[in-house]
Amino acid sequence: MERGVPETWGSTYDVRDLLEASARMRDGKKVKVPGPAALRGYLRGRLEHGEIGQLLEEHGLI
Repeated sequence: MERGVPETWGSTYDVRDLLEASARMRDGKKVKVPGPAALRGYLRGRLEHGEIGQLLEEHGLI
């Protein structure tokens, strides 16, 4: 039985489309991470080295 791999871009719930919509709803304002400075720094550091952080930065959310 053969099964094709479904295309991810153009699907109903593609994360890139959702991030773009989030950026537009925020009128281009960046997301502020709540909490103590040490926690914010830790989270920013973790996001900088991952694909999620890259996507958030591409869409102007961080």
